[in-house]
Amino acid sequence: MVSITIVMVGLLSYYLMTLPPASESVEPALGTRLSRGSGQWILEVVSGRSAAPQTRIQVVNHTTGAATFSTPVLDSSPYFKYNDNNGNLNVDGGDTFLLNETAGFVEVDFKLLLFKPGSILAGPIRLNA
Repeated sequence: MVSITIVMVGLLSYYLMTLPPASESVEPALGTRLSRGSGQWILEVVSGRSAAPQTRIQVVNHTTGAATFSTPVLDSSPYFKYNDNNGNLNVDGGDTFLLNETAGFVEVDFKLLLFKPGSILAGPIRLNA
């Protein structure tokens, strides 16, 4: 019984040593520029890249700290529209987000974030007047 346990531990140790090391891919932050239009904000991505299917957009009420919405960027809504400038399914330079001023959801002084689970890509960005 002891010899079987020793053999099993040896095999497990050998298996674990032959596995390739885990690679950590650090997602670079997105560089952004915010501009204000009539009843809307335009957030332009100027640098960096993130896979669009995993990227989420969130707007946070500055008074309560609660998220007014948090959704994948590919799921446009009445509050925002994502424009992938080159159709490559990456949030990258030249892509834009159009945020419509909507009472209770997207307002002056609310904060905008772009993130993936576990990492903030851009923000918090204050939606200025």
